[in-house]
Amino acid sequence: QKVRTDELSSNQIAELRKPIIGLVTSLHWFGDDRPKAVANLYSSCFSTSTLSPHSFSGILKRCFQSSNGNREFLKLLSPTQLDTLIPKPSDSDEKLREWTFWRRIIEVEADPMIRASIEQNEWQLLWRVIGSKGLLLYFQRVFLGSRFNDFDPSRIDIWKGQNRPWDYDHLLPSAVLGSNQGRFREACKVWSNTVGNMRAWPLEDNRSRHDQPANESILPIDFAFSGIGDQEECNAFSLSWGDVDRPAKAAAFMCAARARTLRIYKDWFDSLEIGKLLSDDAALKI
Repeated sequence: QKVRTDELSSNQIAELRKPIIGLVTSLHWFGDDRPKAVANLYSSCFSTSTLSPHSFSGILKRCFQSSNGNREFLKLLSPTQLDTLIPKPSDSDEKLREWTFWRRIIEVEADPMIRASIEQNEWQLLWRVIGSKGLLLYFQRVFLGSRFNDFDPSRIDIWKGQNRPWDYDHLLPSAVLGSNQGRFREACKVWSNTVGNMRAWPLEDNRSRHDQPANESILPIDFAFSGIGDQEECNAFSLSWGDVDRPAKAAAFMCAARARTLRIYKDWFDSLEIGKLLSDDAALKI
């Protein structure tokens, strides 16, 4: 509406596409009080001045803490900061079978104030990231846009995710871990239902796959569409029943899911230049 009011040219409108999508997806996926954040942003940033890419510089900082002290938005981390936050699994770790996202807080952060700060923001952000199917769909946007170019997400009958032409396929099938008694079952299950172990895939293809290992059912030609790096990474998602009891195999799967999760987040963060929405210059140097 403001674009219309400002009577911007087609070139000016095109320049706004990236920051607007970056702002909208940030608020939708990581907002705590979205309506309030939108209202405050509009009144403080967009109500008077003409819109330009510079209007969005540092705009997300205004949502971290509102005037009444209630948080409207989780403070985003750069991909590098998120990488540092998540402990990297290793087959040489004597406690690999006990691996959790919380180990860094439990074993490293002894200061209760630091722990509280991490729990209130960084870990809430992490939970959003690892469970965000929106981020996953954005990551696979080229494939989904070409495969389902007639799909209209504005239709009322699919607002709740119904009648979509794709399903969420687990790269490592859930059946491998279901009743498995291998030593590293619980550690692997930590990553099983994260976006790092999922892809959006056509319904008919997903159903025909059943519980086949990734390296038998996912061809190299589909690696890019599936967000899989290479054959080695595909093999890491291909645990057999007995592999769940082998530290090297279990750690390889966990590391692959971790790497893919970070890749999904980084693709969104970098492609929409989210750093510019966080600050004018500082975020770009992280």
